[in-house]
Amino acid sequence: MKNRLYAIVPLLLLFPLSLLAKGGGYSCGHAYANTAVIVAASHHSYNSLKGFPTGSFPATVIYNQDTINGSVQYKNKHFFVVSSDTSLKIDPDDLGLKSLTVHKLDTTLMLVRLTPKDRQLYRVIHSGKLDVYDTRSDFNRDARHINFLTIAQNGKVLPMGGFKSQRRWLAIYINQTYGALLSPKEASWEELLAYLNRMD
Repeated sequence: MKNRLYAIVPLLLLFPLSLLAKGGGYSCGHAYANTAVIVAASHHSYNSLKGFPTGSFPATVIYNQDTINGSVQYKNKHFFVVSSDTSLKIDPDDLGLKSLTVHKLDTTLMLVRLTPKDRQLYRVIHSGKLDVYDTRSDFNRDARHINFLTIAQNGKVLPMGGFKSQRRWLAIYINQTYGALLSPKEASWEELLAYLNRMD
C-alpha cells in the first residue's frame, strides 16, 4: 500500500504544474450599455506594453467581430475601451482583441496580431507591399525606437537573421520588393525607414 501511495503523490504534485506549463487560462468577454467587463488572467503576459502612451486617446478597436470607435486607456495591465454604447476591459493577451489603432494629433499607433492565435501584439511600422512590424508599443517610429523587427509579404512572415542583422535583411527585402538599390551593408536605419515612408 505504501508503495502505491509513493507512486501517486508525485503525480498529484505534478498535476497543477502541468497546467501552469500550458499557460493556465483566462476568461474574457464584452458587454454593451456601459457595462464594464472584467477579464481574469492567470497566465504569463506576452505583451509588456511598457512604452504605451499614458492617458486616454481616440481609438478604433477591433474586438471579436465588433469594430469600436471610442477612446482607449492602458492602465493596470489592461486596455480600457469606452464608446457611446460600450465599455470594455481587455487583457492585451486576449485573442478577441484583433487590432488597436490609437490617434494622437497627426500620429497613429497601430497594434495587430499577425495570426489569429498569436498572443503577441505587433506595432505596424509600415503597411504595403512589404509589411514591417516590431514589438514596441509607443508612437515613436524613428530609428532609435525600432525593436525586434518582423517582416511579412502577402501575409507570410519572411525569414530573418538575428537581432544584429535586422537592418541588413530589411534592406534586402526592400530591394527585392521595390526594386531599390540600397546597400544592405551600408544603408542606415534612417535611410531604410525614409524609403519605406515613400512607398506603398
